[in-house]
Amino acid sequence: MRIIIRYFFRALRLVLTPFMLLSEKLSTPKGITRSEEQQARVDEASKNLALYQFKACPVPVQSLPFLHQGA
Repeated sequence: MRIIIRYFFRALRLVLTPFMLLSEKLSTPKGITRSEEQQARVDEASKNLALYQFKACPVPVQSLPFLHQGA
């Protein structure tokens, strides 16, 4: 029974992944524009940060539009 459940969720993920990626691509807002000075400050403040993203993971799909808005 466990193997059936495992393969069910794998198949479900294979079916839903393209729709998640398409919705991310269509709903991503345009990034904000900054002056070169402001962008240099933001780059300096965030140079030690890293965002690890698995394309089909629902958490980055939900959080990346927030980051693109200029949070």
